[in-house]
Amino acid sequence: RRQRQMCIRDRRWARRGRRHRTRALRDSLVRLGPAFIKLGQALSSRPDVLPAAALKELESLVDACPSYPDEQARAIVLAELGCPFDELFDTAEFGSAPVAAASLGQVYRVRERATGDVLALKVQRPGMMRAISLDLQLLGLLATAADALGAAFTRQQPYHRELLRAFSAGAWSELDYEHEADNQAMFRTNFGCDGQPRADSARARTPWQRLVSRADAPAPRAVDG
Repeated sequence: RRQRQMCIRDRRWARRGRRHRTRALRDSLVRLGPAFIKLGQALSSRPDVLPAAALKELESLVDACPSYPDEQARAIVLAELGCPFDELFDTAEFGSAPVAAASLGQVYRVRERATGDVLALKVQRPGMMRAISLDLQLLGLLATAADALGAAFTRQQPYHRELLRAFSAGAWSELDYEHEADNQAMFRTNFGCDGQPRADSARARTPWQRLVSRADAPAPRAVDG
């Protein structure tokens, strides 16, 4: 009986240790920067790579990252659209806090004053171009080292740099919110869904726009199937 109790205690300690390690992994990715958060998001949908406990922790990187101050988001709205946030959108019904925050931006639920429509407004985090550039450079160094080690000690063909090129292309495309708005419009055209995108209300004047909005409607996350 005592041996059985010791086995149960050991299993509990092992579970606690796994939870601690997976939380430490998630927190480390958040501290490292947006590209590393995106890497964690990609891994959160890979049960063939990570155990269930790690997947559960990394799922929070999809929409529950630490948010940045609302004042900075409002400044971005002013810079992109030329009008103060409160003149364009009303948050009295939903509160001023973001409803979700991920690697590149955070989402506010707002009512557009001009039309009365309820929108999900995504505002890009400040300084994302510089942050993504730095993160991808660091990942490039790691990928180069991994390929060199693989070539030196295994017969495996190097693939880390090619994998990083594909990952980098996706990260850069996600920074272009105008491109995302176009994809929303294409999705509605092809599938006729009710969540009609409102790219017109968030069209920016700069090549890399930092705002996009759509009619607010709940949507399942990729991790939910």
